[in-house]
Amino acid sequence: MTIRIVGLGPGEADLVAVRGARQLASATRIVAAAALHAVIREHAPTAALEVPVASPLEEARTLAGYVSAGERVCRVFPEDPFVSAGASRLAEALRGLGVPFTVVPGLVRDVTAASELGASYFRSEDPTPSYAVIEVTNDHLGTFEWERLATATDTLIVDVIGADVAEIARTLTFHGRPESTPAACSMAGVEGAGRTDVVAGTLGTLARAFASRRVPEARLVVGSGARATPGFVASQPLFGKRVLVTRARSQAGDLADLLRDEGAIPVFLPVIGFAPSDDPEGLARACRALAEGTYRGVLFTSQNGVTAFVSALRSLGLDARAFAKARVGAVGPATARALEAFGIKADFVATEHVGEGLASDALDPLGPLGPASAGDKVLLPRAKVARDVLPEALRGAGFEVDVVTAYVTEKLAVGRDETAEVLQALASGALAAVTLTSSSTAEALVEALAAGGAGGAEALSRVVVASVGKVTTATAEGLGVRVGITASSSTLPALVLALRDHFAAIAR
Repeated sequence: MTIRIVGLGPGEADLVAVRGARQLASATRIVAAAALHAVIREHAPTAALEVPVASPLEEARTLAGYVSAGERVCRVFPEDPFVSAGASRLAEALRGLGVPFTVVPGLVRDVTAASELGASYFRSEDPTPSYAVIEVTNDHLGTFEWERLATATDTLIVDVIGADVAEIARTLTFHGRPESTPAACSMAGVEGAGRTDVVAGTLGTLARAFASRRVPEARLVVGSGARATPGFVASQPLFGKRVLVTRARSQAGDLADLLRDEGAIPVFLPVIGFAPSDDPEGLARACRALAEGTYRGVLFTSQNGVTAFVSALRSLGLDARAFAKARVGAVGPATARALEAFGIKADFVATEHVGEGLASDALDPLGPLGPASAGDKVLLPRAKVARDVLPEALRGAGFEVDVVTAYVTEKLAVGRDETAEVLQALASGALAAVTLTSSSTAEALVEALAAGGAGGAEALSRVVVASVGKVTTATAEGLGVRVGITASSSTLPALVLALRDHFAAIAR
């Protein structure tokens, strides 16, 4: 079997190349620096993860042993593997041992930085555009031939590691680059700045702006394409802001994608998970009764309920035809989409995406269920623990209601290290916001933070807490959490929109 040397890209899960993501998802063992593990986990939640040993030859022998034992092995490097010397040395060691390997390319940070800054590396009028990339550390500032670099290319990209940005700007000016040359600087590792902060202007203004400011890491782009205003992505209200996602790992992707679309950086701390029904016989009876036409309606209050119920139907050899005689209702658009994936179009979607809204729409006299007649039954496949608003409303209207446990929501045992990292991020201001997407996530998060040595609600007092809706907000506030944002409708897009509007208002 072949060892895969994989490039992880610039450090965000959704910027991993498609081929690299496939290799990670199929791997049983992944070796990478500890700083890369969080991103890797999004693509390989079950693979064994470990850090590399020091010697390339020793590491090559270790990887070869894993492969001989039948494991699918990935050795992961940041960005593109061969940008760093480490991958080259490992490849040489593997080749010397006769161990087959393949290389999976990844995006290089210097390329993606152009979009982040909104800075073009080329001028459209240049017939032979060019750019150069150099890395400057504090120890090696004086070793470059600045008199040649200053004017050698249309655009110069300088990765600054612990060096003086102002000194570099002054050096380029001294060696012939005009002070008026457009320049932009993105900074990483600045406390409270999230992924990056962007300063744009000219070489002269950047030299003055950084005269008394030192940053651990920065990327300086010098050339006519570096606009005088921050980049397109950087102008987003949520750009660079780290937002805690507490959803179950299996469902975190949807919210993470919405946050990334707004420029935010999702940080994951799954505090709940989902287990199969603890009453499989009851669930099976409900499935058969539905197929026999017993129910006038079936109401789903979550995507999880749809997924679990559909799985139960399929295990019995049943399919979408089981719903033929029933009216189907969904609490919200995401639940409706889950039904559509199974071939079922919901007869109605609640106008207000909570149990009260679903009950109100279902019981409208001119609605899909209409007035109840003697013996009319409604099926509610849902979590084991849930509010009783919906079944009580249906029974009050004259329907017989069968509530069946489709799945069980579980609080996860969050690792001590994970909790400590989140508590530190909360205390330092590195997290800009925390999202709560259900009452169960609110309860589990507070419990996990409290177990980490800090009062759960107190730990959240220094950050903006954003809730998906009024029910979740009520639960969180009952636990002592101060909720700063409540989405106008109980959907993930509404939650992210509310976050964006909140930070946009602060920026004005």
